Amino acid sequence: MYLNVYLQEKGYLSFDESEPKSFEAMNKGSKAFALDPSRVYIHLRDKFSCGCVDRDGYEDIRNSVKESLMSLEVEGEKVVRSLFFKEDLYNGECLHDAPDLVVLPFEGFDLKGSIARKDLYGKGPLTGGHTREDATFYINRPMDCTNPDIVDAGVTVLSLLGIDTSGLDGKALLRAD
Repeated sequence: MYLNVYLQEKGYLSFDESEPKSFEAMNKGSKAFALDPSRVYIHLRDKFSCGCVDRDGYEDIRNSVKESLMSLEVEGEKVVRSLFFKEDLYNGECLHDAPDLVVLPFEGFDLKGSIARKDLYGKGPLTGGHTREDATFYINRPMDCTNPDIVDAGVTVLSLLGIDTSGLDGKALLRAD
């Protein structure tokens, strides 16, 4: 699934070129765009140099994009399983940099942010993937946890590299021996 094609079809996104090579060709009137993997940004005036959405209209646009994406179907099948606002997933001093919406698809759908595609869906050059439910994190050291969370993986790897992880979500999974 190509989210930017959908956003174009719904009038949230347009380009000044018929075959854009980059987001530099995005029309200044565009209200939203998507980046891999399944991150949607509202084109805010005070965040992006060519943004057009004022803070007053932010919630209306964000809610409208959410409703539209939640209703997306392909051949009678719903595409979007869950959709999160950034404050549902992120916090801290960099919250303003987070995507405004994060879209999780039902199994069988892979959401992409390509601007080169013209069809809403089709097989791309890369196929396959994993979900939160079927991802594997292997570590060959004793763990201090029986129920790890995905946010713990990054902290664990960084701690193994000797990098300070204070201030990050998650915890190192290694047992102190």
